[in-house]
Amino acid sequence: MHLTFDVAIDGIIKKRNPFQVKSNDFFENTEILKSLFAKLINCNDSQRIAIIPSVSYGMSTIARNINLQKNQNVVIAGEQFPSNVYPWQRLVDEKQGFLKIISPKEELPNLTEIWNQEILEVIDENTRLVALSHVHWMYGSKFNLEEISKKCKKVNAFLVLDLTQSLGALPFDLNQYPADAIVCAGYKWLLGPYSIGMAYYSSSFDEAKPLEDNWINRMNSRDFGNLTNFTDQYKPSANRFCVGESSNFILLPMMIEALKLILKLDPSNIQKYCGELINNLTAETESLERLNLTIESSKYRSNHLLSLKFSEDADIEKVQKTLISNKVITSVRGKRIRISPNVYNDISDIEALKRVLFTQLKEISC
Repeated sequence: MHLTFDVAIDGIIKKRNPFQVKSNDFFENTEILKSLFAKLINCNDSQRIAIIPSVSYGMSTIARNINLQKNQNVVIAGEQFPSNVYPWQRLVDEKQGFLKIISPKEELPNLTEIWNQEILEVIDENTRLVALSHVHWMYGSKFNLEEISKKCKKVNAFLVLDLTQSLGALPFDLNQYPADAIVCAGYKWLLGPYSIGMAYYSSSFDEAKPLEDNWINRMNSRDFGNLTNFTDQYKPSANRFCVGESSNFILLPMMIEALKLILKLDPSNIQKYCGELINNLTAETESLERLNLTIESSKYRSNHLLSLKFSEDADIEKVQKTLISNKVITSVRGKRIRISPNVYNDISDIEALKRVLFTQLKEISC
């Protein structure tokens, strides 16, 4: 992460001396970043990658170009992150369609298995689009993207994925999970800065309209001397969807270094390492059961993001305060605490969590 910090400083210094910026600098780093992201998702064409500022930007671009007919539906999982909900709410409201929200059945021990089955069942001939994540941001549940993508193809529905909660820590292969579009923020598991992300758009969007009209997404934009020879032509593939000022001289170098690190470490290795850490907690089955704490089986969750569910009468605010006072940082989601290990964690962090859970929280969680 020091490299990311160093290139950010270099970018600030470069912007302090704008006379050093050459015309090619507006394009070189964008192409590097697209190539790195394409490699990460196993896409063989980097021109299918767009640089965006946020997930909501990428999703709104897609929503703008979905021809939803009256009474058609969009399928999403319950309690998704808002950036992957609001664009579809607007779409169905404007087109008089329906939003099918499939929520988990919290009372069931096999929550994720049932959840996946219900999502598959509701995708029908009237489904125009399915918008999901790979790993749910609250529950850590893994969605069965392989079967869901097959069902989408069968009924001719778009599959749109927000990979912010997984890409970088969990392997993803576009050939295995053939989505029509992928959107991902850079600040999470990709270890990049805020306000930058990447998106993949398949050939289904080759004639689509971008969310904005800027100079750099038009044909011949490299020719600075003729930028006022205005054209209606966009650059091919996903280039038309890049945000204005996508050449950001501070954020792009940071994101590039972060992706280089992720690719070097390899998401499969990161997932394995997180699994080794988490196994030190999940192996304590009897201790967890005594505290009425439940966790999904490894088959239906990831290793880098998972949740522990407390009993309904547990004082979850007190749980959080106790964890924080012991310098154990987790996220509270309803009656759950979300645990998110990464490469910068080690076994001592898991042991600290266990000490708090199995000693200080005994009275709180029972």
